[in-house]
Amino acid sequence: MLSVAGDVLGDIVHYWVGWYGGGVLMKKYHKKFNITQKDIDKTKNNLDKNFVKTMFVTKFTPPLATPGLLLIGSLKIPFKKFVIYSLSVSLITSGFYVLMGYYFGKIIEKIFEYYSMTQYFFIALIIFVILCYIIYRKTFPKLIKKANKE
Repeated sequence: MLSVAGDVLGDIVHYWVGWYGGGVLMKKYHKKFNITQKDIDKTKNNLDKNFVKTMFVTKFTPPLATPGLLLIGSLKIPFKKFVIYSLSVSLITSGFYVLMGYYFGKIIEKIFEYYSMTQYFFIALIIFVILCYIIYRKTFPKLIKKANKE
């Protein structure tokens, strides 16, 4: 229940930011994100025709959630309608993610039970990748400077 409450409260914040500042944000950033008035009209049309489907896709796809909710707010969708559907979709998505985490946790326990050495390999691999990244970040700029001088 806490995940649903947190999700809906976050959605409401995004909605109100979109409601009060969405027009300004769209005017300011539409070129940066390559959004045309035609795209906005198409989204508005989709929201009018298929609000539930659009809301579900927006909230269920993590990268689309924030811009989608801001857009819904900026298009002045009625707040009551938004909250009802946001709550409905949040129940489904939160339930899905909680179940996915629970069952994945059960599966991973079994996997590590049978392949306990695998976890040490992955930990070593992660440490190795981090060390390589740190070394790369420290030495690569020096190599570029040295190559540019020659």
